[in-house]
Amino acid sequence: MKNDDLLEYLEERLACLDAAEDTVSYIISVFHAMNTSPDKDLSDVSVVLAYSAALQSGAFEGFQVVADWCLWASVYVPESLDSPDLIFDIGMKSYDACDRIVLKTWPCFNELSLRLPEIVYEARRSVFRQLTP
Repeated sequence: MKNDDLLEYLEERLACLDAAEDTVSYIISVFHAMNTSPDKDLSDVSVVLAYSAALQSGAFEGFQVVADWCLWASVYVPESLDSPDLIFDIGMKSYDACDRIVLKTWPCFNELSLRLPEIVYEARRSVFRQLTP
C-alpha cells in the first residue's frame, strides 16, 4: 500500500471516532508514521524501560514515542501484548506527561491520557471493520 493510499484508508476508517477532530488527526498521523517510519517502533524494546528512560530524561520526545507506540500496538497488535492493562497505563501516563510538557496547549494529549482504552477499542473496531459493498 502506497503512503497516500494508507493515509486515505486511515482517514476513511478513523473519521468516525468519538474524539475531538485534533485527536483523530493526531491518531491518523501516529498510525501512518508507525507504518512508514521504523524509528518509532518499540517492538524490540521493553516499554517499561523506554518509559523509565523517558521519566529520567523528562524529554517530550521520549514520552511521545512511548505513548504513540502504546496506542499503535494496542490497536494493531493487541495479541502481542503480555500485559495490555500495563500498556494502557504507561500510554496514558506518557500522554499525560506530553500534555504537561506542552503546558496543555494541545488538547489531544489530554484526551488520549484520559480516554486511551476507550479510543483504542473504538479505533480497533473502525480500522478492522468489514467494508460493505
